[in-house]
Amino acid sequence: MLKAIALTTAALILAAAPALAASSYYVVHAPHSKSCSVVEKAPDGKNLLMVGKHHSSMSAATRAMQTSVSCMHRKK
Repeated sequence: MLKAIALTTAALILAAAPALAASSYYVVHAPHSKSCSVVEKAPDGKNLLMVGKHHSSMSAATRAMQTSVSCMHRKK
């Protein structure tokens, strides 16, 4: 009985682990469109290039995108 409870508890913990994991947000630059955006998946380095480092919240990533020199577009 104790073994069954332990196995059930372990299965529940393993199932919930991805939901409890901290999300990371990335500021990415698309060279072909010259635009930046915030994504949750790490960029591949080919189609999207990472600007700076990963961020722990969407608001932190958005602030970083707004202040990044790579994401600023100047009108000529």
